[in-house]
Amino acid sequence: MRQATNNRQPAAAKAKAGRPTHRKASDIYKSQNTLIHKAFALQGYPYQEDKVVWLKLMSDLAGRPVGGLSEMTLGERHTLITHFQKQGLKLLAPAVPKKVRNWKKGDPDIEYEFREDGDPQVRMVYAMWAEMGYKQKTLRGLCIKLFHVDDPRWLKDNELTRLVNVVKTRAERKGCGNYYRRKAY
Repeated sequence: MRQATNNRQPAAAKAKAGRPTHRKASDIYKSQNTLIHKAFALQGYPYQEDKVVWLKLMSDLAGRPVGGLSEMTLGERHTLITHFQKQGLKLLAPAVPKKVRNWKKGDPDIEYEFREDGDPQVRMVYAMWAEMGYKQKTLRGLCIKLFHVDDPRWLKDNELTRLVNVVKTRAERKGCGNYYRRKAY
């Protein structure tokens, strides 16, 4: 007989919900590597067998001579994935924070803070933004304009609070929903 599952989060998970987690540049590298090799295979030229075919494209996109994938920075690799997306391949490129864009394989690993998608404030900002009828990429544009950061998940606590207030003010001006302050317990 199956037991009923409780969908509530444990107390420890609730306590961590609003805190950013730490990730490493090498984690992005691994994700990008999988996607890039998949893209090469989907194009009909697997990287290992047809490396020479891809070197010219990689060098053109990087703007410098490149001898292989591991010589490309995370930012350049992101550009390569974006190139394949523009050609119609359905790839979900991992976002690359500004702090780690120049990292490449062999460099000392860099840690960066990252909020999970389930972070309550990030979810609230995206929900209010969508309720106003805006696309998610325009919210990222607002983050760039206000904080010079590409994604709300990379904001510090005080910056995220400011973003929430800016978006909340816009939503109230547009007449969208009633947003209340959290009750103090």
